[in-house]
Amino acid sequence: MPDVLIVDDDPTLRLVLDGLLSVEGYTVVTVEDGRLALAVLREQPTRLVVLDVSPRALGAKELREAMLANEALAAIPVVIYSATSFGDPKRQMPSVSKQIKKGAQIEELLDVVRSALEGRK
Repeated sequence: MPDVLIVDDDPTLRLVLDGLLSVEGYTVVTVEDGRLALAVLREQPTRLVVLDVSPRALGAKELREAMLANEALAAIPVVIYSATSFGDPKRQMPSVSKQIKKGAQIEELLDVVRSALEGRK
């Protein structure tokens, strides 16, 4: 079972996060949108999802709702890592572990990933 699924439409960011998390010892899978993420999760659930709010096909909110509707995927923690603002309550994501604004120190994201995965060994 892979540790982390990264869902982001930016190929450079996917590559950077893959490299950083791989160096930390995590097995990483990356995809560019929510539709592909859902397909990967159905075939090979991961221990954590790091999700951009606005990936292309199948948005982040719809992906999370689909995960919550699937018993096998509902318990997988989701960390939102996005440049999109979270201030508007209508934009709030259902049942996420943490929301981190892109541009924050990468160490903050690594700490959140470590913390989320420690409880899911």
